[in-house]
Amino acid sequence: MVAEFAIYPMGEIHLTQVVVDLVAILKKTGLTYQVGPMGTSIEGKASEVFGVLEKCFNQINQKYDRVIMNVSLDSKLSEEKHRMESMVNQVLSKVGERSQHF
Repeated sequence: MVAEFAIYPMGEIHLTQVVVDLVAILKKTGLTYQVGPMGTSIEGKASEVFGVLEKCFNQINQKYDRVIMNVSLDSKLSEEKHRMESMVNQVLSKVGERSQHF
């Protein structure tokens, strides 16, 4: 499963520290992740992904009174590994570019 998510503590103008806190959580999980300009993508088994999403939400929600989290999920029954990389590379190969992310 691949998930892209963004967490927005209400009233917080600068999100750099929020993202830093989330990356610290993601590093401990061992899951593949990619920080982007508008959200972060993670890849793993569904149970792992949902667990990480909950952990990230709870971590931020402890620090801020109100938190909004947007999540997009992509699940493929064959569950191939490195889907994030594959998804990006398929598009880039069609436009003649190479991935610089993975």
